[in-house]
Amino acid sequence: MDVPLFSDHIRGASEQMRMDTSLLEEMTATSKAGNGFHSLLRVYRIAPGQVTVGRTYRGTQPSDWGVSDDRCVVRPTGGGAVLHGQDVCFSLLLSVRPRMALVDLYSFLHLFWGKFVRDLGFEASLGGKPERPHDGRGTCFLEPVCGDLMAGSKKILGGAMRVVRPGFLYQGSLLLEGASPSEIQDRFVSWYSGKNRLLFSDGSLRAGE
Repeated sequence: MDVPLFSDHIRGASEQMRMDTSLLEEMTATSKAGNGFHSLLRVYRIAPGQVTVGRTYRGTQPSDWGVSDDRCVVRPTGGGAVLHGQDVCFSLLLSVRPRMALVDLYSFLHLFWGKFVRDLGFEASLGGKPERPHDGRGTCFLEPVCGDLMAGSKKILGGAMRVVRPGFLYQGSLLLEGASPSEIQDRFVSWYSGKNRLLFSDGSLRAGE
């Protein structure tokens, strides 16, 4: 089964996070009612000057972010702080949990987006274990973890996952310096609409060609 793609509008962080939460709740409720499996890949942007933090984030917002408290929004997933504006966001929603170890699923998804980034002409590879452990309270793109997408020593995509009964949510953010985020979103739509698809079968995700 192909995972359908929805290219969404730019919105504030609070509204985008509410959409993911609401969509996941609706999908899992429908699945529990016996109405089959549901999936969705959503690509969107968050308005500049806003920050999202993981639900377990315990950091203190630095003053140099220049972001008011009402523009700092908690994500339903985990991870560090993401300063939005030049990034493109991806949310993968499934009404069941994939039969894959989460660490393998994290790497698989980033390999999938890595192919997109390389097809755009950018460098991209999976990062290994960082030299120094992070406490998860910093800025996402400055604190790579194993399985993040890297361009040399620079992190360009990171994400976080949340498993609920029986659903699954991945939220990721791609930052390519020097590239227009609106153009990147449009290019991804064209790329995904071609032969590059996420497929869900027998409880597992795979990349279609």
